[in-house]
Amino acid sequence: TFNGRGYFADLFRRMQWTKLANELRLRSKAYNRKWLISLVTEGILPNIPAPLVKPVPFIAKRHPAYRFGQDLPFPEHLRPDFAALIKSVSQYPREGAYDVPGIHTMQRRLLKHGHITFRMESWYAHGQGLGITYRYPLTDKRLLEFALSIPEELFFKNGWRRYLFRRSLDDILPPDLQWRQSKRD
Repeated sequence: TFNGRGYFADLFRRMQWTKLANELRLRSKAYNRKWLISLVTEGILPNIPAPLVKPVPFIAKRHPAYRFGQDLPFPEHLRPDFAALIKSVSQYPREGAYDVPGIHTMQRRLLKHGHITFRMESWYAHGQGLGITYRYPLTDKRLLEFALSIPEELFFKNGWRRYLFRRSLDDILPPDLQWRQSKRD
């Protein structure tokens, strides 16, 4: 059900302006978003290396690398002893989580990122105390290979994220649920 991150940046990089403009227009209708902001933040900026936009603060704060906390300062309002404790705890790697051009490139980066492993380990540890055994069928190698072989256009189409997944639910879910805009209950 990948959401298509990296698609706009890839269309921009490959100079497919008409397709990019059409998808942005359709998405602005489907999700009530401003197309120009999406063009800049999801189409243009991921194609520019973070160090080149870092000197320009009002642009840098919209760069995908900045949004994932790589350049964010540590909160100053914390007590120094508590801040030192937090800094001493090693976190899973964050590098590579920000958007880059290409859906398959983005999928591979996220698989290597570490957040899935971190989530699986934390769920396993939490479940042990409750007598729950978690299983992860969506991490099967064959399924991941299949997901990485799906044409990129099927992840984002006609303005809709997760397009292939949504279409696969035809005649299974009511259309208002199938084509909803958010994950809210």
